[in-house]
Amino acid sequence: MRNDISDLLGFIGRNEIWRDRLQKVAAEHLMPALEEFAVDHDEIAELLGEPWPGVLWGCGFEDFLGRRYGGR
Repeated sequence: MRNDISDLLGFIGRNEIWRDRLQKVAAEHLMPALEEFAVDHDEIAELLGEPWPGVLWGCGFEDFLGRRYGGR
């Protein structure tokens, strides 16, 4: 079983539409908490420690993968 998602992330990173969609979904997960506690995005790793920034991003990424855009 292959779990390498580097090709998928590469495609998303090169495609402006998909990159913007991923950023929007990730922001939906993070921004309410960041705003509530007046925390800057760059401070997450320092405040929470590893591996939590990656875990939080992964939650947004999984949500992004499950969404439909334009019937697709």
